[in-house]
Amino acid sequence: MKVLVSVVCVALSGCFEGLHAPRCRTLADCPVDQGYTSCEDGYCLRSSGCNQTAPIPGDGCCPPIELDRTGDTDCLVLDVDLGEGTALATPAADAAGSLFVAGVGLDPAGGKVVMLWKVSPAGAVTGPVTVGPGSVALPALVSRGSDVYVAFQDGVMRYAAADLSERAVIPSATPVEGLAATGGNPLQVVAWPAAGGRVILYDETGGRPTMVLDLADVLSDPDLGSDAFLAPVVSGSGRRLFVATAGGRLIGIEVGANPLGPTAYRATDLTFVGPPVEWAGRVFVAAGDGTLRAYRERDHAFEETWSVTLDDVAPGPLLVDDTGAVIAVLRNGDVVQVRDRDTSGEPTVVARLGDKMADWAPLLTSKPRLLAVTSSRGTLVSAWEDADGVWHKGLRFDLPSAAIAAPTLSHGRVLVATASGHVAGWALSEDLPVVGFPTGGGDAGNARKVLQPVP
Repeated sequence: MKVLVSVVCVALSGCFEGLHAPRCRTLADCPVDQGYTSCEDGYCLRSSGCNQTAPIPGDGCCPPIELDRTGDTDCLVLDVDLGEGTALATPAADAAGSLFVAGVGLDPAGGKVVMLWKVSPAGAVTGPVTVGPGSVALPALVSRGSDVYVAFQDGVMRYAAADLSERAVIPSATPVEGLAATGGNPLQVVAWPAAGGRVILYDETGGRPTMVLDLADVLSDPDLGSDAFLAPVVSGSGRRLFVATAGGRLIGIEVGANPLGPTAYRATDLTFVGPPVEWAGRVFVAAGDGTLRAYRERDHAFEETWSVTLDDVAPGPLLVDDTGAVIAVLRNGDVVQVRDRDTSGEPTVVARLGDKMADWAPLLTSKPRLLAVTSSRGTLVSAWEDADGVWHKGLRFDLPSAAIAAPTLSHGRVLVATASGHVAGWALSEDLPVVGFPTGGGDAGNARKVLQPVP
């Protein structure tokens, strides 16, 4: 392609402008999610010549090959410094590719506060906006593409995604672990677990008052108030909120129709190590004894339909793929696919990543590719599935600074918040699959990051 353009340019001055190609100095200057693979002669190009090149720095190419990409600086397409010493959460993204990053920093008096930044696809930063006091930053949540919700010590703030102007203050006990949204299918509810065994249900339309569910009281379980919530999950239908606890409790809450509130509850003698995933009403949870359990709602309780024993604990959140299979990344680096056979589970080790894994949510891309961070928090590794259903070890690269939160994926970039206060992004011509929100199933790893509801 490059040679052809050069020949034409001999006869036609200004022919690059006729191609309407964006100008660039490096690949990082090229528009995201438009298929550009190289920056050559000052222009962004979709060059097939990059496909087979070696991953080396400075050649203007980020080849889509399954090798160690650590040395290929051309693949680093975003590096935004939000302040050394800032403890950042996993970025959230809107449909246009803008990022919303919550983090904890210090106010002028030295107190800890939650802050919010907006980062444009080109890397321009808006903020920070001081959200309020707090020592832990939970990932921001973008709902319906127009509103951003950020938790702090005394509740949740609602901002306009366009300019971060304040829209509402929603007081509550301290939110824990994360926020979830139904996305308007059928109701527009944002929910979060809070300290003391509470779950908050906020109506985005203002049509009903904010509901505070004191689950310890409602479920007649006084010990629930001291249990530790895990991240909340909205079902694929948008009608259920599932909340599990580290102490082995599983709660289903109606969020799709009146009356809102608990519909099913089970207290087990297990410890749960991560939030549940859901597919077609079946709920799956990983336990501390190395088992994966399947449950279904029945008579206001959760009935266990099967369990399988895995070779190690799955410490991070589970995923669900577009066939309804559960994907678990074990602490030892094995990737296990578990198929639901109604009365039994069928586990298969589909890949071995070769590293011990961090206790964070992995990602499942549209390729499909699984991305995860190692226990050192310094390397991102992957495995991918070919057209015949065979999995292979995939690309990997060392991070310039240790990750501080789980990665995410938006507009062809894998994004990582680092301990140095940076948000870094690497080119990856894949995106999150359109599953789990709000069709098919729901999970806390992928679904809470698919921030624009499917029509």
